Amino acid sequence: MLDHYLTEKAIVRKLSDLRAKAASVEHEKLRLDAISSEDRYRQLSQQALALQQLLPPRTDWIRPQMRQGMTGQQKTSRSVYAAAMKALHLPEYAKEYHTLNLQEFMAKVRERAVAREPFVFQPSSTIAIPKERGGSVYRAISRLGLADSVVDRITARYLRDCFDLDFLDCSLAFRTGKRGCPVPTHHDGFRAIMEFLFAHHDGELWVGEYDIIKFFDSIGHDVAKAAIDRAVTRAETRGVVVDPRAIQITRAFIDAYSFPKNVLQDVLPALRQRDPAATFAWPGDDGNLDAFYTSPMEARIGILQGAALSCLVANLVLHDADQAVVRSMGEITYVYLRYVDDMVLVCTSKEDCQRGMDAYRQAVKDQKLPVHEPKPDIPYGPEFWRQKSKGPYQWSDQPGCVPWVGFCGYQAHFDGHVRIRPSSIRKQIEKMRDETAKVTHRMSAAGASGIRLSRQSILHRFNQRLIARLVGHRTPDSRPGELSPNCVASGFRLLAEYPHQQGQLRVLDRARNQCVGEVGKALKSVRAADLPPRPSHRRRKLRVKYFGKPYSLAGQFQEGLSLRRGPAKSR
Repeated sequence: MLDHYLTEKAIVRKLSDLRAKAASVEHEKLRLDAISSEDRYRQLSQQALALQQLLPPRTDWIRPQMRQGMTGQQKTSRSVYAAAMKALHLPEYAKEYHTLNLQEFMAKVRERAVAREPFVFQPSSTIAIPKERGGSVYRAISRLGLADSVVDRITARYLRDCFDLDFLDCSLAFRTGKRGCPVPTHHDGFRAIMEFLFAHHDGELWVGEYDIIKFFDSIGHDVAKAAIDRAVTRAETRGVVVDPRAIQITRAFIDAYSFPKNVLQDVLPALRQRDPAATFAWPGDDGNLDAFYTSPMEARIGILQGAALSCLVANLVLHDADQAVVRSMGEITYVYLRYVDDMVLVCTSKEDCQRGMDAYRQAVKDQKLPVHEPKPDIPYGPEFWRQKSKGPYQWSDQPGCVPWVGFCGYQAHFDGHVRIRPSSIRKQIEKMRDETAKVTHRMSAAGASGIRLSRQSILHRFNQRLIARLVGHRTPDSRPGELSPNCVASGFRLLAEYPHQQGQLRVLDRARNQCVGEVGKALKSVRAADLPPRPSHRRRKLRVKYFGKPYSLAGQFQEGLSLRRGPAKSR
């Protein structure tokens, strides 16, 4: 039952995760302050201030034994968790203000979550973020309060344990994993596509893709609640009784947010005072919801993105679409995969592919969700890739066919080679350029007299940051295949299993060097003093002048390297 999940350890663990995220944001600000400090006062978010009152300060954080492969944020979370549990159970910390606040917070959370009165989520704060730099199309980001966020995460974990066994293997996102099996990832899905290619390379292959228009902003509240009821019924057939309190909390979560009200009515008017051309590109504005709702602006549509329960609701709503595709395909051989609202279907005939696409489209429309309709007879080229939904199209290297198939950032060629999607490459380059702009802007604003670090230190720190973004924390002794978590190399780890384009990886390495060069030019323009580096036990790291293969993205994936158990598969 839900109350068994609302333990002291579970609540403190969720708070520690949130505190680690807040610490990461603080670190970003301090990283720039190390170059030159700003006089303006930076106010922390309300959630960050609340977490500081509940959890021990940084000086009390404990560094427990860490497992290899953990991200820096995971390590911070474990440190905070160890310090908080120590404060709760040792007498000398019993009267500390943060210990008393934490005990009171946990009592209120448990009381609200299991009380007889209906659970009500507090109004979320919604902000608008431009989708592109300088553009007028915005994305709405909403955040729950601290207590509501903890209840959201724990309730979602409980319901995932109740419902996950009913999900099909084709669903790859936000899963807990079946007994004895690891949690499925998009890497597993792309590997299934490659194995299907190798098994049917001598015959015809046909591919279909469908994409839902603004998925989370288009989910109707009645559709989401009906999907929850069906999930409860499926669980009961397996003998699993779902706690009614968890269902009531999920329904309250759905009712707490609506895109027409929280965004179009509350946020958009104030936003247009600053940007008269501002828009959120909601499907209801384009008429894509008119077929399902008489008046979309007055309907309850859209669920809050980024919360744990919204991820669970997404899988529940599209589970019927998964079942529809599987039923339509029958006993034929195919590969069908779905990651949130992105689906791909690979078959050995055009008719089978069209039948599966039609089943998916109809099932999605039964859930009152609009889709991007594929345009037929679009030749392979830039216009083809601009289409959100495609197919059925023939996957082949013959003239008039499509040689590449993409899924979750990967693209596979018909000859068995793999590459990163070009748009993903461009996004990574844009991120590095944004980092460069932040550093150069801070230096130009401070001037030569305001820069606090030496030229060598600034270049070394900036280079190390870009290296960490691409390949994680590396040393000259690091070996290929030892991929650090939470970096570009780890996000595309399947490049180690299949032939891939080394030149594409070198593009990112060259972009990194160009960004470091731009920072060096900016230092010369402000005539920063070439001060000696600060005394430090890590001074030897500044002597590294050439960051070669151990620090390059192309150097992480060598020929013959495989990250899977057993030999890598090749055609």
